[in-house]
Amino acid sequence: MKKGKILWFSTLILSILYIVIGYKISTANFTLMSDPDYKIEKAEVISIEKNIKETTLQTQNEEYSKENKSIKETSLIFRCRIASGENEARELDAVQIDDELTPLNEKKVEVGDKILIFNVPNEKYSTEWVFGSYIRHDKVIVLAAIFFILMIVLGFTKGLNTLISLILTCGAVLLVFIPSILSGHNIYIGTAITSLFIITTTLIITNGGSIKTLATTLGCAFGVTVSAIFTLYFDKILKLSGFTNGESISLTMLETPVPMNLNAIIFAAIVIGAMGAVMDVAMDISSALYEIKLKVKDITAKQLFKSGITIGRDIMGTMANTLVLAYIGSSLSTVLILIVTAQTFTELINREMIIVEIVQALIGSTAILLTIPLTAAICALLYAEHHTTITKKETETRKETNK
Repeated sequence: MKKGKILWFSTLILSILYIVIGYKISTANFTLMSDPDYKIEKAEVISIEKNIKETTLQTQNEEYSKENKSIKETSLIFRCRIASGENEARELDAVQIDDELTPLNEKKVEVGDKILIFNVPNEKYSTEWVFGSYIRHDKVIVLAAIFFILMIVLGFTKGLNTLISLILTCGAVLLVFIPSILSGHNIYIGTAITSLFIITTTLIITNGGSIKTLATTLGCAFGVTVSAIFTLYFDKILKLSGFTNGESISLTMLETPVPMNLNAIIFAAIVIGAMGAVMDVAMDISSALYEIKLKVKDITAKQLFKSGITIGRDIMGTMANTLVLAYIGSSLSTVLILIVTAQTFTELINREMIIVEIVQALIGSTAILLTIPLTAAICALLYAEHHTTITKKETETRKETNK
């Protein structure tokens, strides 16, 4: 157990160092969220001053219409107290504007609401600040706290380790990988390093340095490699441009040290998205076969492999559905717009965004299918050769967990 604890702590320390040093390197040529001229303050609404409703005429482009259109506009002037920054406790007036041309339809502010206000002068109402959005992260923090508590209560040490690995994963993606893209670093290399970091760190932190971790890691590495190769191949034969939606166009307009490689971003999205499912499948199979070996000590490698394939068949149906539903759900609004605006089914199915979503689901599912037999084979070979050591380590681990 001492070696296991040393490995666990070493992995944790090295992971933290990777995130800290990686963040400094990734942001060397790019500074995140640091525009000194763009002021945002937290505030609390203390009173509603005026509610102004008016109708204005908008002149239409004569090419399309010779009629003028009436636009209804509601402007809510309110007083608020700043709750952050150097102006904390200062009271000032701000305005919330809502009209038919504005795509956002925020709920009208009320006394007691905690909001964000932007420093945008409005001469019409003689205000210096405008409503930005409601402060919502505090409610999300409560939800996250409930999730963390449930994870620890139900999972004990395993649950705590899972939370630690989740935090490290988010840190690697948000603080290292994404800044590295914006700084102009190679996205393909960054994806490979990030994937390796997440797989290794997650499995060691949650399962320790066991043979089960080794089997799962090898299975994951194979599945992620398959998804990467398939993505590169289909990116070439499908002649993808990378322009899948409005956000893609916006990315090309960013002032980054190196022009944004949209095809590389698609590559990263597919590989990282598939990695989560592949890791799940590999762990399910290796863990199930691990338990079988503990209970049936004289089982052969061939029998273990057959059991792994049987378990994998049960997994693949639901996991493939999970991937497809996740991709559809994440882009549902855009898909609805595309379906409405498409003239024919052929046009719809050949739009790049739809093609990329289909490719994501198919590559992820293919990686899962190929991960199942390989992980089963690896587990069969490793577990059959080390059955005595496995039983001893597992017994010690479970005694330690139940203390």
